[in-house]
Amino acid sequence: MRCIIKHVKRACFLAALTASLTLPVHAEPDASVATQMPKDVGLWVWPRNVVQDEDERNALLEFCKRNGVTRLLVQVHFNKKVSPPELAFPAELQDLIKKAKAQGIAVEALDGAPEMGLDVNRAQTLTYLDAVLAFHKQQPKGEGFAGIHYDIEPHLSQRWRDGEEKAVALETLGTMQEIQKRVKAADPDLLVAHDIPMWFDARGDSLTMEFNGASKNLHQHIQDLSDYVGIMSYRTHGTGPNSVSAVCQTELEYAQKTGKKLYASLETGQLKDEPTITFYGKSPEEFTKVRDDVITEMSASPAFGGILLHHYGAVRDLLEGTKKED
Repeated sequence: MRCIIKHVKRACFLAALTASLTLPVHAEPDASVATQMPKDVGLWVWPRNVVQDEDERNALLEFCKRNGVTRLLVQVHFNKKVSPPELAFPAELQDLIKKAKAQGIAVEALDGAPEMGLDVNRAQTLTYLDAVLAFHKQQPKGEGFAGIHYDIEPHLSQRWRDGEEKAVALETLGTMQEIQKRVKAADPDLLVAHDIPMWFDARGDSLTMEFNGASKNLHQHIQDLSDYVGIMSYRTHGTGPNSVSAVCQTELEYAQKTGKKLYASLETGQLKDEPTITFYGKSPEEFTKVRDDVITEMSASPAFGGILLHHYGAVRDLLEGTKKED
């Protein structure tokens, strides 16, 4: 998910609205909406100022309250001037997590970059993870992060593009395995989540590899190392061929088989190179219809965890007509 916004911006959700989306901006949502939503509605939050600034934190939580968001994936930052590095803005994060929990919202620590899973970067990646876990363990029980969420996307690395797909995939899997070990050792209740594109399964033999003594597709290995995966199922149709639900089907079946969870995702940001896969410029009503179609289609599977929405600023603009730089 980060790949599209982050990589377009720097070299490189489903909201719980039904009838409320047809109301004028700032109208109160229908109280019955919550009963129509999946278990979780998650939202990626990238800008650091949303964590740093108290007014921004409160505005985010008010937005979540209005729109039924139950999970926040919040980009973490680090103080690299100390050794080992520490999590930046700890007091602000504490405030956000505490207020979010009081509102019934889980907060996950979000991080990711295409090359962070490579062997050469593994030590640094794990050092930053240790900083997140140190912060988490300093919080009173039940008041830390709900999970650690990675948006690594190795397919965007230069080595992958240069033809080293399997080598890059195997190195990234090695890092993901170490992430899982450290997170579960620190707190078995902490979720481990990874975001993956919807097309890994379509690559067949080219992305089938031996790892941990089993030959599987890359998406299956990643699901084995996760409590849930977010699928970059960026489409503007909920059902039918090449739709959100259709492109998740193979991964959903594997999640059900292994007892894991899968979250489908919708994109709302402006994508100049791929404008047909985002709801940017579309109406809230169009967004709502696809959301409802996806929920109806996928809720039959016990592996369906809910919806992830990319990303806060763009979703806010789509649903509430705001324009704010993030």
